[in-house]
Amino acid sequence: MEVSDLQEDYDAVQKEIEESSELEPLEEGRRKLSVVMKIILWIVIFTLVFWSVAWFY
Repeated sequence: MEVSDLQEDYDAVQKEIEESSELEPLEEGRRKLSVVMKIILWIVIFTLVFWSVAWFY
């Protein structure tokens, strides 16, 4: 899986979050969950990038 694929997935999720926010205000739990998911996603992306760079050097 390439980083660009992850970025596309991230963009798609962001778009869904924005659209659902426009349709209805998110409950506090869902907002916290989306923040947690964003943090986890960034940790995964940075971990993959770090290990792919470390692997080549």
